[in-house]
Amino acid sequence: MKPNIILLAVLLLLGACETTRNTPARATTPDDALLVEVSTAERNKVSSARQEANRARDAHAAAKANYEKLTQEHVATGRERDSARTVVSNAETSLSQVNANGNSAEVTRAQLEVDRAKTSCEMQDARVVLAEKRTELAEALVTVANEHVAVTEARVDLAKVHAVNSLDRPNMQKPRTSDFELVVRNAEMQERVAQVRADGAMAEVEIAKSSLDTFHQSSGN
Repeated sequence: MKPNIILLAVLLLLGACETTRNTPARATTPDDALLVEVSTAERNKVSSARQEANRARDAHAAAKANYEKLTQEHVATGRERDSARTVVSNAETSLSQVNANGNSAEVTRAQLEVDRAKTSCEMQDARVVLAEKRTELAEALVTVANEHVAVTEARVDLAKVHAVNSLDRPNMQKPRTSDFELVVRNAEMQERVAQVRADGAMAEVEIAKSSLDTFHQSSGN
């Protein structure tokens, strides 16, 4: 991750922590029964906020499923790398035996097998690194999606507060809007921090992809 990205992540995290320390006890969310009394326009705003929250939950579920898929692929790639290492070991054993008992042509062939096996193993090493970085990115995106769920749920509460406060009621019965706005801001800050981390993970994936591409070009595969 680049230094400026790290610095931004730290600053955002510190800001989020500071904001959280200044957050008042969360006010009680208005009862849904009160929404029956509000205008259609206000109910529509609450409905839209809820739909966004539902989409965020779906995105979170999809992100988790992708993370689980990539985790399995990472494990499978690791097994392939272990198999490639075994091939190298076997090829080196054969070369040692041929060096002791074989002729020059046999030694040459055995050495070529060792070289091929090592090249294949190095490529598998690069694939494992890429699989690992992709898994780390997927995990970071799960966190981003989870934080976005928190943002959308906080916005639902805020929409409900705005709707209920539009009713002709005594001020003492109206939830304090600023408390809910602060919850939304805190959630948005946490989402930004998570996104910065995900951006860093994406940069690591690009580096790993570039390394694997370079290996392919240099090996002629």
